[in-house]
Amino acid sequence: MDSNNYLEVASPMPIMGSGVNVRRRKIEIEVEDGPSRGPTWQYPRSGTSQHVHVPESELADIQHQLDQPRKLLSEWPATAISGNDILGSVLYAASSVVAKAGKLMPVSLLMVATVLYFFRFIYEEVVTAIPMNGGTYNALLNTTSKRAAAVAACLSILSYVATGVVSATSGVHYLDTQVDIPIVFCTIALLFAFALLAFVGIAENSRVALVIFLHHIVVLSILVVSCIVYGIKNPHIFRDNMKADFPEVDFAGSMLDGNAFTAVFFGFGAAMLGITGFESSSNYVEEQAPGVFRKTLRNMWALASFFNVCLGVGILAVLPLGGDNGIYASTDALLAKAAEVSMGSWFGTWVSIDAFVVLSGSVLTSYVGICGLVRRLSTDRVLPSFLAKTNKMRGTNHYIIGVYFLLSSSLVLVLNADATIMNGVYTYAFLGLMALFASAAMLLKAKRPEIPRDVSAPWSVL
Repeated sequence: MDSNNYLEVASPMPIMGSGVNVRRRKIEIEVEDGPSRGPTWQYPRSGTSQHVHVPESELADIQHQLDQPRKLLSEWPATAISGNDILGSVLYAASSVVAKAGKLMPVSLLMVATVLYFFRFIYEEVVTAIPMNGGTYNALLNTTSKRAAAVAACLSILSYVATGVVSATSGVHYLDTQVDIPIVFCTIALLFAFALLAFVGIAENSRVALVIFLHHIVVLSILVVSCIVYGIKNPHIFRDNMKADFPEVDFAGSMLDGNAFTAVFFGFGAAMLGITGFESSSNYVEEQAPGVFRKTLRNMWALASFFNVCLGVGILAVLPLGGDNGIYASTDALLAKAAEVSMGSWFGTWVSIDAFVVLSGSVLTSYVGICGLVRRLSTDRVLPSFLAKTNKMRGTNHYIIGVYFLLSSSLVLVLNADATIMNGVYTYAFLGLMALFASAAMLLKAKRPEIPRDVSAPWSVL
């Protein structure tokens, strides 16, 4: 067949002019609104628009407030707020450690000082990467979900409530050894006094905290020197303590015979109470001047490690483990007893008064920390937003202060100023917060390595 020839084929369709039947079909497509894949501003919905004109006077007032310099905390006032808490824990941690570790108390305290040294870098990395109030809550919020962060926030609130109750009751009990006073009434009065001080503002109460902090360092330094001098003059006490048997340990309701392992293991757990308050500084980091946070951690680690270990050795050099006047029989006011033996009753009275004052400073730390944490939770709408409101007089969060005072005072009344139960809550909450913060640091390294930070803790530390 020639390629240039084409075959004509008639179409089977009828010609248009021969009456074509056309049927229209209506097709309905059901559209379901689903979640937008992306930010909501890329998928605007129908709505209204308004033009808002702000008065010039209001803009001028806002600009004037922004131009006002903020009162940020310097190194030692910021250290004093948390330092009163961590050095105040020395007053009741020593008796707990010696009851578990016995003559190996300095070993357990030294191990805790080593752990705290490594935790410094973990806290520094997370907080310098995300320098915002909230502590563990803030760290988990930026690495996990808000639900997981809220769990950490609950532990933080429990820790602060327990800190205030335990510190206030312990301080009043120390004072009761010198003056006969009503425990419950004085404890609530102490909480109310520091509520008023917190209402005044952080810049003002940081000065009070600094005075308390410096006085406590002076008293502890004198106590360390007096214990060393007394131990050198009476070396037989320390030698006899090193020959004593290990104490029995209560584990899940059953008594275990004491040995070197139980002394170090259970003593290490009890010694962790000696560093409570180390986590508090991260809850008011926004009130600290730039570069101050790392210095506060360094100062707290150095002071807590020094006094914990030195007093652990010094107490064993002054007091025998057993006996009516020994360490085991003087757990309620162990440091005061060591001060009385080493330098006389006048120094024991001074230590008791100092214990009352510094434990009162721990109550102040609780108010400062809870204000920073709850204000952050209110801003994130985890808690009601009215809690973050400030008063016009001092610019402080009066709702947070009032709610915290009512909650802690009610616990004092319910427990009849017996802090034994709250002490257990305090322990578990603190250890849980430390573990969660380390987990947040690992997640921050893995998920958000692009965030700049001043310190990078190695994985071996984590």
